[in-house]
Parts: sequence; structure tokens; C-alpha cells
Amino acid sequence: TKFEKKEFDKKYDNCLRSSHNAITIATFYQMAKDAGIDIRTTRQNAASYAVHADTHSHMENDGKDNSLNINNNLIQENPMDNCGAACAADEEENIFFQSTFSDKLDEADLCSFLHTVFQTMDTPEGRDKMLLATINLLSGVTPKYYGYYSDKVVFPSLYFIYYGPAGSLKGEIATARHLLTPLKREIQSEYAMEMEAYEKEHALWEAQSGKKERAERGPEPKKPEFRTPLIPGDSSASKVIRILKANGELGGVIFETEASVVNDTLGTEYGKQLINILLKSAHHEPIIITRVADDIYYEIEEPDLGAGFTCTPGLLPKLFPSFENGLGSRFLFYGLNRKIGWVSPFKKTEKPLDDIYKELGKQFLELHHELMKRNGRGIQFIMTDDQQQKFDTYFSALLLEQFGMLGEGIESFIYRLGLQAFRILMMLTLLRRYSDWDRSRPLFDVHEQAIVSSKKDFQIMMTMVDTLVNHTAKIYTSLNKDDMHTKFNHHVQLSEAERRLYEALPDEYDTEIIKQTVKALGMNQRTAERYIGNFLKYRIAERLGIGHYCKINVKK
Repeated sequence: TKFEKKEFDKKYDNCLRSSHNAITIATFYQMAKDAGIDIRTTRQNAASYAVHADTHSHMENDGKDNSLNINNNLIQENPMDNCGAACAADEEENIFFQSTFSDKLDEADLCSFLHTVFQTMDTPEGRDKMLLATINLLSGVTPKYYGYYSDKVVFPSLYFIYYGPAGSLKGEIATARHLLTPLKREIQSEYAMEMEAYEKEHALWEAQSGKKERAERGPEPKKPEFRTPLIPGDSSASKVIRILKANGELGGVIFETEASVVNDTLGTEYGKQLINILLKSAHHEPIIITRVADDIYYEIEEPDLGAGFTCTPGLLPKLFPSFENGLGSRFLFYGLNRKIGWVSPFKKTEKPLDDIYKELGKQFLELHHELMKRNGRGIQFIMTDDQQQKFDTYFSALLLEQFGMLGEGIESFIYRLGLQAFRILMMLTLLRRYSDWDRSRPLFDVHEQAIVSSKKDFQIMMTMVDTLVNHTAKIYTSLNKDDMHTKFNHHVQLSEAERRLYEALPDEYDTEIIKQTVKALGMNQRTAERYIGNFLKYRIAERLGIGHYCKINVKK
């Protein structure tokens, strides 16, 4: 009865002009799939595309349409677009471009500790996320273990972000926190005993107040500092520093399965200081916090802090509104896909997941004790000369490849990816040493100063990194402000030159084939590299390795 045509037309026109696309072609695909009809034409787990002809443009002399229009149904990822519910709806429709590594590993090559983790999941993506979360968590609290990278002391602490839409089973990552449960309980028990002793001593000190002057009572007993390996994500910067200071060589890790908690903290004035802590801790640079009003002064010469967050894609632009401060390049990223289908909560397993990780946590506590027995800095990690040469060759080629495709800005991500790869190998090597431990002798000989990475662990690390670079490149292209058109334009149209190159390439191609094709087409090599990068951004090609790509199935 209150219907007004003018108002209705106004709202309808606004909807048509909106770029939010709360309902997209992906919605149609999903509804069809829910009805039992899968109409996707792409490879499994890749983004869906509809490539169609535009009869009004790009017509060549033969009357045929040679344009290639890609209907990209990925969510809008414009960090400047605060579109509320519409963005949330888009996020639910997101289909990720997937790249996994556990399906490329020989399961038998994993050390027994990580092999147990591997067996807790039955999909490549599930195994990936739990292996990464395990290494991520343990890396932040592994004392007296170091290496030299670019002539600087490096601890194994890693920064990770695991992102995915609702239904991508991100919550399973929280189970990995039980790896630190035994260590946390031991530290809490020690702290409780210290507090009990302090309270008794302080009570005696106070009891003398009526009998002696303050100077005669001696110094007031010092209250023990709170310690914990798991630092809450909503902690203030000063609280993080106090815990790290109290933890000493133990280090610490901020591991939040709801990154919104961290995002809320980063949005405060104290959050800016927390960003500074994350920036400096990534390279173990000195951190100093002083408060004149509160008479506070804290200094940590070599902060050792790990970090791991899970979040939805929509939160990433809030966590990293800009890559200029370098925080984004200090993180490793892993994207998770939405899972459609009911998972029975009554599935019978030999042992609950929580119990498996608590048992692994007991093993890590044993490793922790062995490390704490080391004098001085502890045990050094080193790579063989052959591994160092292969490492340099790989990252040199990777840097040239990614720079050629994505341009200036990606290099900082690749440089730091090298450091993170070194740290991953540190953890793989240490966990193998523990897994192979013969209990009839110490884990580390008294005079042993270093442990060397094995061929198996080096290859595992390289396989992991070759997958992680794909996830990193996706985040970079999605959030890079210099490349906004790929984030909110669902209808990307290849240029004539891009189309010629794309169609001239075979279904699978490498650097040599690209060079030959570019030469035959009379194109500029540098321009062609940029086009290859565009194919990856448009999701019509997939990177299989350095200089190795394949087309994602599309219909013309």
C-alpha cells in the first residue's frame, strides 16, 4: 500500500549502477551445484570462467570474433571499498585458485613427527595447512637454535596467514595450538610456584613494616613476570614486550584463529606499536619501549616472535591496507578453498585430533628441554655448499620470473620468501634430528656445534616454497593498489596482443617455448612476460613451477 514507483525506480537504478555484485555468475554456478548439476568447465579447484564472443567489437576481416572475454567470478578485493553486506556476500562466493604441495611430496620422506601430522588429514589442502601450522607454531618457541642468513643471526620464527571463506575448514588449524599445551602448562606451573613463593616472601617483608624502617627491611621482593609461549592477539604492544622479555630465550608466538582480534588491536594507537614489534621481530632487530609517566623501560636486543593468523579474504585488505610499510612481505600466505558438503560429526577415528596434537606437544616439550640444556647460543643450523648453490639458483630465477610478470614491488616479497624458506628448512632439520633420536645417547653431543640439513628436507622445503610463491603472488596481485582493475572488474577483456600470445601458446609451456613463441609473433620479450603475469591474474593460466605454466580450461 505504501509502494511509490518513483522511489522504486530510483533504488532499482542504484542497484544496476552498483559495482558490488553481491549476486554474481558464481551464485548461479553454486545454486546449480546445490541442485545436483555441476556446470563448471574448468579444472577442479580452479576458478570458473565463461569466455564468450562480443558481436559488437573486435571483428576482424573474416567476420569472426577473435576477442577473448573472461568472466572472472572471484570476489571483489578492492581495499578501498567498504561495501558491508554486499562484500560479505561476494566473499561467500569466492572460489580460490588452488596450489598444494603435500600431494607432490613422497610421504615416506617426511620425518616421523611431521608424518603423524600428515596422516591427520586426508586431502592435500588439509595436509598442507596442518603441516604449515605445525612448523609455524613450533618455530616461535624453539630456543637456542639459530643460523646465519646474509651474515646475520636468524632464529626459525615464522609469520603465516591462512585465509579462506566460510566453510573452508580454517577452524581445524586451531587444533594445532595443542602442540604448545604441554609447554604452556609446564610454564604456568612454574609461574604459579614462583608466585606462591613471592607472596609468602612479600607478606613477611610487609609484616616488618611496624617494626623496622623501610630501609632496614631490605629491598622489596620482586614480583615474577608472567610467561606464556602463546601470546594473546589482543595484547597491547607493551604487554607483548613484557611477555617476550619474561620468556627470555623461549621466545613466543601470537597464533590467533580469529584475525579480527588482531585487526581490532592494530586499529588502535597501541596497534601501531604492535606493527612496529612485528616489523622488527621478523629480522630480530632491537625493540625498545619506554613510558616516562609509568616509569617503564623495556629493551629486547634480539626479539624472537612467531605469528600465525587465520582469516577470511575480506579481512586481508584491513590487515594490509598498504604494502609500503613492509609488514605484508614479512608474512607467508596460504589460501583455503570453500568446502561444499556435509561432514558428519560422528565420523569414527582411532584418536581425536586434539589428543594427537597434545601427544606431539609432549614430544616437542622433550625437544625443548634438550635445547635448553645447551650452553651459550646453543646449536647452529647450516646448509651444505650444494644446497646453498641450488638455493641461490632457484631464488635468482624466481626473482626474475616474478619481477618480469608482476613488476616492481614483488621483489621485497621474494627476498623475504628466501629468508622464510631458510627458516622452514631450519625447522624441518631440527624435527628430523628429534625424530631420528636414539635415546641411548643425548640428542646433541656435548661438543656438537651445528646440525646440517639433509637432501630430503631440502627437497621438501623447495617443494613447499614453490607452492607458497603461488599463494604469495595471488595476494600481491589482489591487494596491490597499482593493479586495482584486476580486483573489481569481473569482466576482464584480453587485448589483441594478449589474445595472440595466449592462443599461440600450447596448453602447457615453459620459458623456452615462450621465447620461441614471442620471437615468432615478433613481440617484445619484456612485454610478453607481463602478459604471462596477466594470464595468471586473470586466472586463465596456472604456474606449475619457475618458468613452467599451463592453461586453465576455457571455452572459446
